[in-house]
Amino acid sequence: MPTTARAENHIIRLFVSAYEKGSWKDAALTFPDEVKDGGIDGFAERTDGETLAIEHTVVEPFVGDIADQAEMLPMFPSIEKDDTLLVPGLWIQLFVPVGTLHLQKPGVRQTIVKAVHEWLRANRLALPKGDSEHPCIVAGSPGKLDTEITLTLKIVDLPGDGKLHIRRQQIGDSFGDVIEKMLAKKLPKLVKTAASKRVLLLERRHINLHPKRMIDEIEKRRSSFPDLAQVHEIWIVETMFYGTAFGGEYIRFERYDASKEVASYDFDGTALLTRHEEGVVEIVSRVGGC
Repeated sequence: MPTTARAENHIIRLFVSAYEKGSWKDAALTFPDEVKDGGIDGFAERTDGETLAIEHTVVEPFVGDIADQAEMLPMFPSIEKDDTLLVPGLWIQLFVPVGTLHLQKPGVRQTIVKAVHEWLRANRLALPKGDSEHPCIVAGSPGKLDTEITLTLKIVDLPGDGKLHIRRQQIGDSFGDVIEKMLAKKLPKLVKTAASKRVLLLERRHINLHPKRMIDEIEKRRSSFPDLAQVHEIWIVETMFYGTAFGGEYIRFERYDASKEVASYDFDGTALLTRHEEGVVEIVSRVGGC
């Protein structure tokens, strides 16, 4: 089914408004993927006949990250909110392996969360400071064996009543597979679209996912994906803190050539703050209108 009300439409609009010194800001912009399965994410056409095709994708730091977030994040706040688990003077950070809840039935997920909760209640007063790993037994359903997950903890001194944070922990490195999957899915849509220019727009939501590594992994695969030769530019859009109290509505676009940043746009909301193109950095507007 075609997709509608997509968050990436806002990102694409911002990019087109700034692109090539603002020469596309008045172009007619459409979102073909909203009306046709397999359509390009964004398509802009200027009055002079020049066209711009844009394909957007969120780049995961490991295979299945987005699904894993959706499965795990709703489950663990109940543990964090249990004030009886706090240990005065300590900050307990507990990391659960990614994929722990993947494709599990709701009842099994609740059993896992309960096991982590009870393990922490039983062991919190004897946890060593620093980094450590601990087995956590999860009771099996009737007729099934118990399973074990490894919990990683980081305990540091913290004056006051204590704090507890439950987070996910990445196991292994599958980023190369992420890039392979992304190119296989996105390139055909982009290159089959007739356009004067084609842009691949990669969204970066994780601070530990360095742009250089993203570009390097793509470059390693040029021989395996010859369609990359028909992509004129690859841009990275940083939305790591977008929508948070810290980041507000700040969004940054960057283009790299041979792992070197050669162009960028900075936005606060819909206001373009800076534009860097062709070796020139331009301050377009200032935060707060100053």
